[in-house]
Amino acid sequence: MTRPSLDRKDAINRRLYNHQFFVETAIYRVSYLNLLGAILLPNLKPLFQNYERKISQDS
Repeated sequence: MTRPSLDRKDAINRRLYNHQFFVETAIYRVSYLNLLGAILLPNLKPLFQNYERKISQDS
């Protein structure tokens, strides 16, 4: 069975498509982490403030 010959443009398009997939995945991850941080950080801030007060009182 013979393989069909790959045109240069097909190979380039395939590489670009694969690269685009990784970039879209990375953008999705970063935007998800930003959203998660925007939700969690305001809720965690009082906990850190209480912890800092406790450390300063113990010193």
